[in-house]
Amino acid sequence: MEFLYIATLAVVGFWAFRSILRKFWGTADRGNEEDATNKVVVITGANSGIGKATALEMAERGAIVVMACKDMDEANAAIINIRKTTGTGRLIPMKIDLASLDSVRQFASDLSKKFDKVDILINNAGVLVSGKLQQKTQEGFEINFGVNHLGHFLLTNLLLDSLKKAAPSRIVTVSSDVHLKGLIDFKDLMGENQRGTRNPIKNKHYANSKLANVLFSFELARKLWGTNVQTYCASTGLVKTKIVKIPFPWRIFSSLIQRIFFKTPQEGCQTVLHCALSKQCRYETGEMYQHCRKWLPEDRIPIRREVASRLWTVSEELVGLKKDK
Repeated sequence: MEFLYIATLAVVGFWAFRSILRKFWGTADRGNEEDATNKVVVITGANSGIGKATALEMAERGAIVVMACKDMDEANAAIINIRKTTGTGRLIPMKIDLASLDSVRQFASDLSKKFDKVDILINNAGVLVSGKLQQKTQEGFEINFGVNHLGHFLLTNLLLDSLKKAAPSRIVTVSSDVHLKGLIDFKDLMGENQRGTRNPIKNKHYANSKLANVLFSFELARKLWGTNVQTYCASTGLVKTKIVKIPFPWRIFSSLIQRIFFKTPQEGCQTVLHCALSKQCRYETGEMYQHCRKWLPEDRIPIRREVASRLWTVSEELVGLKKDK
């Protein structure tokens, strides 16, 4: 009986604590959203985690969801799973490998043949790879920076005409609280002189790529001023996804910690949905959001316009946009 009593208290305490966390984290207010019906929504990495949860939410709202994924089998499996919940939904799987700029270009070309406009672009896909592995993209870029920043940088630029045709339209780039640990060093942009680790809190390569996301979104807003294409950066907080792989000896303990303190993908996608659809932030382009609220500049890294501008120029050169112009 004593064990049952303690177990009951533990369960009640757990759910009470989670309820407090959910209230703090916030949720997208569906009563104060733009109508997503028939809007073309492109989501990278939509086969799992936050991307899949966002795809489900958008499908429920009547959007045409383009699931831009690297693995088509996983994308199709995700669609089947989503339809078990929604019962329906226009979900279109399309191949993209953000570690290959050729693949990004091919995706943009294929998308333009299917749709003449894009209403919402959600740059969600990401990798977290230890710098110790020295893994590279097809073009030879450090994998975290190449996928998380450069791949999305090129994709966004290639879809700008389609986004402008759909205006008012939105771009949401998913970053992370870890960007606070990042550093953009133009002498060592790929972090070749930085130690690598799998720990997302200590992984400088990952943190640098997430800071690049923030700077990119800020500079993008400046360049798109007056076009009615709004851009936002969303920090989803700690979310239980496949991006962090824990070694077996620590997996059980880690699973318990994540179950208590981490958001589920469904909870984690709420800030993304807020940025993509909320009427509240309709005119707040260039801002960053956390827990469905604006993340005030004084509470995070100050954005230096000259750094954001230079990163844009360097990124253009790295992905070959300068040659295209």
